[in-house]
Amino acid sequence: MKKVIFCLVLLMGFRSVYAQSLVLDFSKGLKKECPSISNNLTKKFLIQILKNKGSLDCSDESISQIYLGKCGDTFDCEKSLLLFRDLKNKYSGNVIGGE
Repeated sequence: MKKVIFCLVLLMGFRSVYAQSLVLDFSKGLKKECPSISNNLTKKFLIQILKNKGSLDCSDESISQIYLGKCGDTFDCEKSLLLFRDLKNKYSGNVIGGE
């Protein structure tokens, strides 16, 4: 978890409290869609999004195999990306507004 938060701080410039909140909220959001998804898989997905600067090719077969295999039809890559973007905007707004 610390590695994910550190990546967020570096890649997005969030203060760690906002990065930690984003990670936790994102994890909760994914678990609503796919209760059987592990924390490790959630972290891997978030790291993939961060490496791709907030986007991901949801038509990529490897992504589908990793996440759809664990979640069945309940995993929606596009919806998960929207969740990430909404949370990123929410927390980046807090950082800007708070300084």
